[in-house]
Parts: sequence; structure tokens; C-alpha cells
Amino acid sequence: MPFVPLGALAVLAAVAGLCGGATRPNLSAVVALVLPAERRREGIALSRSASNAGFTIGPPLGGLLAAYDFSLVFVVDAVSSVVLAAVIWRYVPSATRVAAARVLGVWRALRADKSVLVLLVSIVVIDTVYRQLFSTLPLVLHDAGTPAVAYGVLLGLSSVFIVLLEAPLAIRLRNHHASRVIAVGFALVATGLAVLGVWPVLMGAGVAVALITAGEMLYKPTATAQVVDAAPAGMTGRFSSLYAAASISGMTLAPALGGTTYQHHPHLLYPLAGALALAAAATTYLAGRRRVVPARPPVEALPGHPPVVPAMPPAAAPAAPPSE
Repeated sequence: MPFVPLGALAVLAAVAGLCGGATRPNLSAVVALVLPAERRREGIALSRSASNAGFTIGPPLGGLLAAYDFSLVFVVDAVSSVVLAAVIWRYVPSATRVAAARVLGVWRALRADKSVLVLLVSIVVIDTVYRQLFSTLPLVLHDAGTPAVAYGVLLGLSSVFIVLLEAPLAIRLRNHHASRVIAVGFALVATGLAVLGVWPVLMGAGVAVALITAGEMLYKPTATAQVVDAAPAGMTGRFSSLYAAASISGMTLAPALGGTTYQHHPHLLYPLAGALALAAAATTYLAGRRRVVPARPPVEALPGHPPVVPAMPPAAAPAAPPSE
């Protein structure tokens, strides 16, 4: 980035963004495939904790580098990425491959388990309203006279709580029905947004961020694992990509929809966002209750090779009994 002509920056940034975006679903797929199904929620939660630790450390470190020489931000990022690639190449276990097989189409697989399709649509909705935390909340606090540093502290504390609590929470809830955990997470996001609707000042934002962060810790690792669990053999990467696409769609829609609503109907934004989150919670819960795990047909083999019969996904574990 620091060494190319100005006219080439747009192309270079697009290529870098494409390559960086391609890692998101693959990282989730690697974590899912190298762990047994009953440990996926924990593994994905631990992966997210590591990512949020980076989000906590990265901005102040980048600021220090930029204060010395702005070009160092890009150089250090590039070098650290190469080191990470080498570590993954050398030490991360490879997923078991379905040899010489043509897997069934993604749409056909989704039609066989419509609860996954419902979950993906719900993720688009919930991530659109959840990301108002990053798109319109700064505007609300600015209009209320709150200094910008207070907003930064709120988000920093949110990342710290995710780093400390998300993985232990996933371990504690690993035997609970996934759809219920996701629905409760959505409901907490809805409650946090409702708090912002009636209390749009710094104290209310603190309560809202706490509730939304708790909801995020519940629904994000659980929903990621739920989508991966539903993938037929050989399609884990593609199903993981579907989840990533749904989540990124929310990131794309949030600023445009939230900003427009806040400009024209500021008092309507957060009550409407909370209602949408609550609707997503109810829809996901009902779809999970009605879910029937479909029989997975054999993967279509190439001529000369026997068909590969994928393993049935594990049945949903019952809710853990209350502790004594």
C-alpha cells in the first residue's frame, strides 16, 4: 500500500479486501472440521475471543505505529499476515476431504433443511440491527453531547468482556439446544436496542452495550456452529461462507438503513430495530422447534468411485438439568 502509485490504490485495496474476506468462512470451517461436533461452539467461541483480543490490541498499536510512520501500519500488517499464514500451513490440521466426489448443490441442501435458511435470513436481520452499535450509536451519543472517547471506551470494554467470557459461556451452555440459545441472544440484542430507544444518553448506552454484548456472545458462536453442523459432507466451507455472507450483509445494510432512518425518524430507529430483533428471535426459536434433521443422501461419486455416504449430524442435545 505505501509503495504503489495513488491510482493503483483502489485496485490493490479491492484485491486485499477480497483475499481478507475469503479467510473469514475458511477460518470458521477449519475450526469446525478439526473439532468434534459437540465441541464446535466452544472452539468457535475461543476463535472469536482471539479475534476480539486482536480488535482490542490493534487500534492502540496501529495508532502508535502511525504516529511514528504511517507506512509501518501496512508493513507490520503484511509481515504478521505472512507469519500467520506460515503457522496455519505448518501447524493447523487439515480437514478430512471427500475424495473424488461431487457434492450436492447448496440450494438443494438448504431446501432439505429449511431451518438453516430461516436462520440465515434471521442473521441478516439481527446483524443489521446489532451493527447499529457501530453505525448510528456514535451519532446518538454525539448529539447528546457525549465525548468521542466515551464511545471508544464502551466498545473497548465490550471486546474485553467477549475475550474473557464468551468461551467459558459456550462451555457452560454446550448441552443446551442451539436454537434456544440463539433466540435468547437475539432477545438480549432486542432489549439493548429498546433501552437505547428510551434512554439515548451515555448511561443508557452503557446498559444497552452490556445487553447487546451478552446477546452477541450467545448467538454468534452458536449460530455459526449450527450452520456448519447442518452442512452435508464436503460442504462445510460453503455453508460457513453462507453464514459469513449473511453476517456481512448486515454490516453492509446497517449504515445505510440505520443512517437514513436516524436522519428522518430518529425516535423510530431503535424501537423498530428492537422489534425486528425480537421477531428474529421468535422466528428462529419456532424454526428450531420444528426442525427435522433430513436424511443426507449419498454424495454423488465420480465414475469408477463408490458413493460416499456422509455421517448423520449429531442430534440436538437436550437441555442440561439444573444444577443441584
